[in-house]
Amino acid sequence: GADVYHAGIADDVRAALASPELARFEHGALVGYSLGGHVVLTTARDAALDARVRAVAAICPPLDLEATVDAIRRLDRRHYEAHVLRSLVRQHDAVAVRAAREGLAIRSIPSDVRRVRTIREWDERVVCPRYGHPDARTYYERTSVGPHLRALARPALVVIADADPMVPLRPHVLNKGHTRIFSLQSLFR
Repeated sequence: GADVYHAGIADDVRAALASPELARFEHGALVGYSLGGHVVLTTARDAALDARVRAVAAICPPLDLEATVDAIRRLDRRHYEAHVLRSLVRQHDAVAVRAAREGLAIRSIPSDVRRVRTIREWDERVVCPRYGHPDARTYYERTSVGPHLRALARPALVVIADADPMVPLRPHVLNKGHTRIFSLQSLFR
């Protein structure tokens, strides 16, 4: 993309739906995995969502962003966090190169970004300043899709692994409205 992204941005999904390549389709479903699942669910919150989208499915999405960031900080899961951060830094570097080439300003300095060691720190230093959130906690509260599952504009299926190392299963968000959440363990019993 042309910019760094965050868990609540659905603009890319809307742009894809509006593309000429998809114009010939009368209906379909949105499917996303991990953070892409969160984005798909966020997109489904929009009552003005393209009418061709009949349903959404999200596999292992983080429904509570703060709980997810806390879970990935556990000592036995830090290698996952390091993997995610390497990917984010590579994406940020590509955005910075593109911005410099096109004469655009970017708020975060690549050398500072490379020193980020946690996802919460990434959100504080990169996402929050870029998108106007005062701090990570506010960003997580404003953006987490879990509390809004009852208000989705389309039927949704959410499948979560019981032992997902990055996405904790939170019983308080289960079966909200026309959203059905299943754990993988319950599906294979």
